[in-house]
Amino acid sequence: MCKTPLSFAGTYKFHEGRRYGFLGNTAELFVKKRAFDVYECPKCGKVELYSTKKK
Repeated sequence: MCKTPLSFAGTYKFHEGRRYGFLGNTAELFVKKRAFDVYECPKCGKVELYSTKKK
């Protein structure tokens, strides 16, 4: 918490549930993923996530 403004690091999709290793990318098509905008502090490493869903 150094009060340095956070920088936008990108939008990332996080995987929910179990991984289907031997089925590879095909199984990933049916797995739920949540997307978040990620902001990080370039000085102290603090990270904040914000939902990309519109309310």
